[in-house]
Amino acid sequence: MIQVADTRVDGRVKSCRIHDLLRDLAISEGKEEKLFEVDENIDDGNMLPTSSAIYGLRLSRKIGQLVHLKYLCLSGSHSKIIRLPPSIEGLVNLQTLDSGNRHISIPHTIWKLRQMRHLTCRYGWISSRQSMRERWVYGHLGFHKMTNLQTLSLWSGDWLKDDNFNLGKVTSLKQLKLQEIDPRSLEGLFQSVSQLTGLQNLELVIDYLKLLNGLSASNGGAECGTMLLFPGLESFSHHKCLCKLFLEVPIQGLPTETTHYPPNLIQLKLHFTRLKEDPMPILGRFPNLRILTLLYGSYVGEKMNCPQGRFLLLEFLQIEELRELEDFSIEETAMPNLKTLKIQSCHKITRFPHGILGLEKLQRIQLYHVSQELKNVVSDTPGEDWNRIRLITSYARPQNKNLW
Repeated sequence: MIQVADTRVDGRVKSCRIHDLLRDLAISEGKEEKLFEVDENIDDGNMLPTSSAIYGLRLSRKIGQLVHLKYLCLSGSHSKIIRLPPSIEGLVNLQTLDSGNRHISIPHTIWKLRQMRHLTCRYGWISSRQSMRERWVYGHLGFHKMTNLQTLSLWSGDWLKDDNFNLGKVTSLKQLKLQEIDPRSLEGLFQSVSQLTGLQNLELVIDYLKLLNGLSASNGGAECGTMLLFPGLESFSHHKCLCKLFLEVPIQGLPTETTHYPPNLIQLKLHFTRLKEDPMPILGRFPNLRILTLLYGSYVGEKMNCPQGRFLLLEFLQIEELRELEDFSIEETAMPNLKTLKIQSCHKITRFPHGILGLEKLQRIQLYHVSQELKNVVSDTPGEDWNRIRLITSYARPQNKNLW
């Protein structure tokens, strides 16, 4: 009755689905036993069920009365901003808050919820700060109080600086995803992250507006140039559990010694890192790397080459919107296990990547928004090897799947 709905590029199950009849039965039984409530119309009403899980609820100030609530999901397709009331602090047993892809305003009282395991609000921000009176009466209130927290996905902000970057004290964290990071906070943030040696998944995205415009109240933007360095990279060498890393932070350069990197990294995604030197000779030495995604602005050079004997376990490679890239090549014995190659919106590539014909395990090539010259090479070049390439090549728009 349970079916696989979607898989990741490495073949692992990403999501499952059940038959509509089984879903209806489960909801009916759940409501009867008061295990959870489902409300698919959040535009009207101030309903306040007494269940232990809520989906798609329009919240009222009385939400804090649901002291037994453990799971609160506010995902949906609505564009309205969700504003959680301060009474959220009453949900003393809440373990999961999930806002999906919706924008959500969260009061600082959320930090009082000591049972919280998963704070998954990718487009959420802390909208208030603790007053001096509150701090005098109750002491300092910050995220470091959530000692059971395993997943934190949130916009960066004053809450991080107010807590003196004590993120490193939450050693239970396994997934950390921070958006809209102030460039001036990078050094303190990385010092904090260096202590989270139990991390399995790390995602850091910088605030582009502050980076590009040099918004710095104290230095008038003078710091922006120095913040293009990648501070504390060597600290990742102790992150033996870290297998997924997504960086959307400008990097001036990569250390040449692989001992500076997470030793068991499996998936790496780079976006707007603005690397000037070809990263492939270094990345190719990562012993366990299986999935590599290079997105817009990750590399600004014209040539990219995968040296011999590198990327021995790599199965999936995506290069997208590398606008200056003209020549991409793979040397003999490199990428022997590559199964999927995606090239998207790299308009200056006019020749088929050298070395692709020798990749015996290659199963799929996806070319989207590439030059007509590149398409002609694939379609017109004769030979048995090229016949195989044509059979596994598609030009259809790729599905927007989240590999993470």
